[in-house]
Amino acid sequence: MEGYYKDVLCKFPSGKGHKWYLELAKEYDLDKAVDHNEGFYATIKGKVEILTDDGKEPAPEAKVRVYAPLDDQEWTTTADEEGEYEIEEVILHKDCSPFEISAEYAGEKEETEFDGPLEKPDQSYEFEKDLLIEPSGWEGTIKFHWVSHIPKDSPVRSEFDTVEAEASKNWTLEVEMEIDSVSEQEWTFKLKSATLDYEEKYEFKGTNKDEDTTTQLGQEMVTKVKNRELRPEECELSLVIDMAKKVYRMEGLFELDDIAQKGSFVVNVQSTSGFNYNTSEPMDDTIDIVDRTDFSGHFADAATVEIKGRQEEDVPPLPGSAIMGLSFWFDKLKGEIEWELKKENRE
Repeated sequence: MEGYYKDVLCKFPSGKGHKWYLELAKEYDLDKAVDHNEGFYATIKGKVEILTDDGKEPAPEAKVRVYAPLDDQEWTTTADEEGEYEIEEVILHKDCSPFEISAEYAGEKEETEFDGPLEKPDQSYEFEKDLLIEPSGWEGTIKFHWVSHIPKDSPVRSEFDTVEAEASKNWTLEVEMEIDSVSEQEWTFKLKSATLDYEEKYEFKGTNKDEDTTTQLGQEMVTKVKNRELRPEECELSLVIDMAKKVYRMEGLFELDDIAQKGSFVVNVQSTSGFNYNTSEPMDDTIDIVDRTDFSGHFADAATVEIKGRQEEDVPPLPGSAIMGLSFWFDKLKGEIEWELKKENRE
């Protein structure tokens, strides 16, 4: 009976775990079988590391879990400051394989399987199993928007009987971020790819009237960039996550040269004396776009898979020289930046 037990252990009947066979041996007082069974509980140890752009780094205090599916039994431990872990009395019987093992660190997880190494009982056996966590990056959108009209107290209002002026800017960055470096407190992600949609618009309309002449002036300048994949030299962006303080910060800029700017300049003069003059001149030019993104926020815990928010940003005053050389200013501007980023490959 003892010999038969040893031959069928974890083989027949199928689907039965090591613990089931142990309880069976105890039920029938098969002492040698019990000793044989318990001999497959040994030690598993190893190191948990995390992969960064500079190579492998230890994952201090990573949570390690070993699971035996047939037994629905698990063993857990916490790695030390160097990422080293050790668990005693774990089933390592080859015929009860495969076993599952996982490591969690700062919201990241590595899961894999391994076959038990023991073909014969050996409680002194030490099985080494290292785990490497490959952090998922972040992907999502960053949006910026502002619009402003000419201030009521602008000096240019005294120069025209009626005047309207508006400036606006809207842009959206689609970004992918990948891990760059990991320290005990901070994780830094660098830009992997970025796609930009951008529109900047300035529009001016003014009317002057005297006894016999009405003059209407207008100018519009529009800059557009659609679905532009930015090169590394055109966009610098980094995301820093402070695991201890549970805060994050995104900062950087994008800079594009020689971007097409199109517009028109209109003059319409109507006089009661019969003198009329109309002109509409198309305008083509190129400009440079330099814009920044800078925002921060809080997250709940290390397992956070989404960061999003909205905040106001000051926009530098725009001199009226941007439109027709006028001396008015668009002042006291408040832009709004909005972001929504999620962990890659996460639901």
